[in-house]
Amino acid sequence: MSISDAIYNNMLEEKKQAVLRNEYKSIRACPLKEVNGRVDNYTEDKLKHY
Repeated sequence: MSISDAIYNNMLEEKKQAVLRNEYKSIRACPLKEVNGRVDNYTEDKLKHY
């Protein structure tokens, strides 16, 4: 895998995680919800950047 592929895949993963975080926020779930098999401990402040 080339470096550009790795960066692109990482961007897709971050976007997917951001979407999942927004979905969990919209149903008023705990911000420490396990998302997509990993514990997501973003603070409310960090979430606002999405």
